Amino acid sequence: MSGDQGAERSWPGILGLLLICALVFWPALDSRDFWQTDEIRYAEAARQMGEYGHPWIPHLNASVYPEKPPFFFWTVMGLEKLCGDYKLASRMTGALGVSAAALGIVFLCRLLGAGARAGVISALLFVSMVTPLSRGQVGLIDSLLVGLCTWALVCLLAGARAAGLWRRLAWAAGATLFLAAGCMCKGPVALLVPLLASAFLARRLPTGRTPWLAMSCVSVLAMGSSLLWLYLASQEIGDWMWDYMLFGQISTRSGEAAQHAEPWHYYLSRVLPLGLMPWTLLLPGTYLLAQRGRGEPVWGAAFCCFLLALGITLLFSLLSGKRVGYLLPIFPLFAAGMGLSIWRGAAGIMELRILGRWPIQLLSFALLLVASACILLPWLGPSLAGLLGERAEEARQLIAALPWYLATAAGLLLAMAWRASRRALQDRRPERVVYMLAMAIAGMSALAHFWVIPVADGFRSPRAFYAAVLEQAKEGDRLVLFGTISFRAINWYAKRERFEILSVDDMPGQLAVDDRLLVLADRRAWPSLSEDLRGRFEALSTGGHEHRRYVLYRERD
Repeated sequence: MSGDQGAERSWPGILGLLLICALVFWPALDSRDFWQTDEIRYAEAARQMGEYGHPWIPHLNASVYPEKPPFFFWTVMGLEKLCGDYKLASRMTGALGVSAAALGIVFLCRLLGAGARAGVISALLFVSMVTPLSRGQVGLIDSLLVGLCTWALVCLLAGARAAGLWRRLAWAAGATLFLAAGCMCKGPVALLVPLLASAFLARRLPTGRTPWLAMSCVSVLAMGSSLLWLYLASQEIGDWMWDYMLFGQISTRSGEAAQHAEPWHYYLSRVLPLGLMPWTLLLPGTYLLAQRGRGEPVWGAAFCCFLLALGITLLFSLLSGKRVGYLLPIFPLFAAGMGLSIWRGAAGIMELRILGRWPIQLLSFALLLVASACILLPWLGPSLAGLLGERAEEARQLIAALPWYLATAAGLLLAMAWRASRRALQDRRPERVVYMLAMAIAGMSALAHFWVIPVADGFRSPRAFYAAVLEQAKEGDRLVLFGTISFRAINWYAKRERFEILSVDDMPGQLAVDDRLLVLADRRAWPSLSEDLRGRFEALSTGGHEHRRYVLYRERD
């Protein structure tokens, strides 16, 4: 497809992509309460910044929160002015970030010499992968960061391809803004993927030159803006903030992995195989096609995307701290590599028996199994619930609350997608499988957030537990917290700026105070108290709304 043909057909594909993004992300905005600790902590930090007079420096529990720069919280505060709710604003930030990354992938593929259809295919692969799909439905910093990093890469490559000084300067200014926002979201790690990708992908452009000067200037300006904010904040808060954010966090996250330690192969053996689903089976075939034809421009660009994504994954694997969100900015590179390979060599994939034809057929057969499971769910529900161990009661409640016709409709939807994908395979058009499955996944996601997840929210949300805690506190006891940063979720539900947090050393002195203590304690931290101190407290019931991690204790009379 020529560039003109791609331009003529770009808007219908982009509109279809945006529609699927809306089906995937917008029903998730208010379908459930906060389940993740990080999500509620970030929303609460934004709320305290907006409501308690700390607009420039992140605060949490009425104290400075130096773990993250403020751009994500600023974005939540700005969206809250539009929608009037911090939870919706936080979720909108994630949805807009991943949707912006999907749109950026379309333009990235165009810059690499492919048509608009290749860009849309790549973007559909991206938004239907498990990790981007799930991250776009929650309000996390990584969800916003992936959009900023993708568009910074687009601007850098567009500047390398542009003719004329003023156009290159304009694209460099855009890259600076996106990278500066990324650094103000999560620090200098935001520079890694855009700069590495532009350094290698720029050689695949028609100009064939790497914009080293522009990349250097852009990175310096982006880092300079975040350092300027940090300097001004440290002047107001204290020099400790400068030292902690520049040096303390780096040493902690690279050298101390006690909180999130995983084996070196964690990304390769768990995150990528599961995060790329349902497209993991296509990864070997698309990679091999790109490797075989890497001498051609589009094939070479796809191969370069694969090598970059795998290389950065290996680099991150050497670090001690590992989390799924750290890899999220790399998923657009995987999606672009797979999408370009599918667009450029759809027939070639079918010729690869082990790496192409069989995985695609297996993927279609898996759809049939899932469809059958959805249709049989109303009759197999009690048996399935019994297989889930400690989650059996939650599964039983969820299955019992779902109408039988909803599961049947979901199964029929997947069955139709399976039938359409089989026909596409027979016609040697694997790209049609991408369209069919992306639409099916979007439909399933919308159904889940309209009917399934609200039911699960009744017993997954911590709201009922914290409501019971606050009910007990109304009896005149002094409510204090004993444990970790995760306790700050109670600030969100109580709509209070600050709760008193006690350490092991604080507890003996607090017991001498006249007021009785009502202690919300971390189950893992509570045994660190001496047996004599623990014996002076009794556990309280929270009305059947127990928490797996926290327990409420009251000082005995």
